[in-house]
Amino acid sequence: MRSAAEPVLTSRMAAPPLKRKLAKRKPLCGRKLGQRLVQTRWNSFVGSPSSRLAKMMLPRLGKHLWDTFVTHAKQHYWQAYRSVFTPPSLVLECSGTVDGTPCPHALRIDLGAPDAHRMSGLLHLDHERKVRETCRVWLENLPPLPRTWHDGSDREDLCHALFGVRDGVGPRCMWFRCSARRVRGEWLPYAAHTFCHSE
Repeated sequence: MRSAAEPVLTSRMAAPPLKRKLAKRKPLCGRKLGQRLVQTRWNSFVGSPSSRLAKMMLPRLGKHLWDTFVTHAKQHYWQAYRSVFTPPSLVLECSGTVDGTPCPHALRIDLGAPDAHRMSGLLHLDHERKVRETCRVWLENLPPLPRTWHDGSDREDLCHALFGVRDGVGPRCMWFRCSARRVRGEWLPYAAHTFCHSE
């Protein structure tokens, strides 16, 4: 006979939830890291409405011409752009300064290394023809009512200045260079004031 103090278990009484330890997500590495880096870079530079180029050119071109430009860039330059972030060696390295001086750190990032994600913040894909200057000339050459996004400019030369990771209408004009960068809100310590990338 059950005592009055003894609890009665019923099917409606739920068992206490099990506390499961959340597995810490491992950072990406290898080719997947390279693919993440290039997609992030592309979107921040041209691929999203809030990208660097969009802020400078979308108000002047309007949505239709801007969308046409982005489509052209994706069709003709994306593959080469992606390839520099995912080379067969899976190693990204600083090319030194614009004047040809070798990188003082000889910075090389093996995308397969455990610290690759953290170290990747130290490399910047640098335009030798500065973006702000390219866009200034682009804007100046546009007529009051442009019919195309490249109206008044040489289309191939303009795109090479913006996406020239390979020799094209001119020599390659974009290279990896070491640069101070934030990763998850933290400045990465790395020989301050000796970076190859400079504005």
